[in-house]
Amino acid sequence: MLGLLDFRYDASPVPQPSASSSSLATASGSCSNSQSVVRPNQSTDSFILLISLDNEPFFEDIHKNLLVALRSKRRVVQALSADDAMQSLASPNIAGVFVTDPGIVRKKHKRVLTKLVSYTKDGGLVVFGGLFSSFIRPPEMDKFWSTSWGVSWKMGDYQRKMFHRQEGNDTVKSSKGLPASYSMKAVHLKGINSAAAVYKNRDQHGELQAPVVRMKFGAGYLGYLGDVNAEEESTDVVLAMLGLLAT
Repeated sequence: MLGLLDFRYDASPVPQPSASSSSLATASGSCSNSQSVVRPNQSTDSFILLISLDNEPFFEDIHKNLLVALRSKRRVVQALSADDAMQSLASPNIAGVFVTDPGIVRKKHKRVLTKLVSYTKDGGLVVFGGLFSSFIRPPEMDKFWSTSWGVSWKMGDYQRKMFHRQEGNDTVKSSKGLPASYSMKAVHLKGINSAAAVYKNRDQHGELQAPVVRMKFGAGYLGYLGDVNAEEESTDVVLAMLGLLAT
């Protein structure tokens, strides 16, 4: 089993998630039943949707830097229930989706997943990250990619390495300010096309694996970040995969 506690920065035990009511929340502070708001630095109604169907209570604390960065670019709405996710995915103002945990993999959320796949095929930008790689088991992940998305991705190694930006990658070429390299402890993906690797380790042998992957999917893009420790550099990587670091 993976060493999935690393996302806590080797801290003391994280409290178990408590039951939460359905809500659409602004990702600025608590994930409670608050209304989404347009902040003064945002000139349009477009928004980034966070799909957090497991609603882990420690997500915001671990990923606070990412949330601040996202809010500086767009309005951020967090869907904590299937109904909220369906409502937001139907909006013409959605600019991208960040799936923060593996809740969407559960059978009870199949309609949300089906809608998300359609959204991506129709031109949407989707990234799986946050706590996703920490809380999903290998068989679950492998089946998820093959059955729901029709791709050959599988869960790969779990390790800390130095990863380097792949200059020929479409995401790298269309983004500015991405770090040239950085150290990250991550769950890799294997079964990927070399062109889809955004970052990879230069010294790996055998089957190609990468902790940051993004590929064209229909008219849209499907992305994955396996970072389990919310490294500072990963913030810009997520922004880039959501089209928010355009050159």
